[in-house]
Amino acid sequence: MKTRHVKARLAFARDHLGKPSDFWNKILWSDATKLELFGGNSAQIVGRKKGTAYDPKHTIPTIKHGGGSIMLWGCFSSNGPGKLHVIEGKMNSSCFRKFYNKIFFHL
Repeated sequence: MKTRHVKARLAFARDHLGKPSDFWNKILWSDATKLELFGGNSAQIVGRKKGTAYDPKHTIPTIKHGGGSIMLWGCFSSNGPGKLHVIEGKMNSSCFRKFYNKIFFHL
């Protein structure tokens, strides 16, 4: 997590520390994540002895073009968790607006 994100979350927590439960009962927390079938978009660090770089126990299998991924969106509130939704296609601002309208008008 980036330092600016940590600072922003801490500032949010401090600003809302004394809010009554009525305030929190109106909040819907949500997040989206991309899960990849094989591996992730990040580098992996492997510790090994010199000369053993290609030993099978030090390698990670890969598939060309990533092998597929899925985008998921979920939420929770003071009433508990919401449904987990699969997002089709690429996620951009237009897709988010359509998705949120679909979800919030059919709760």
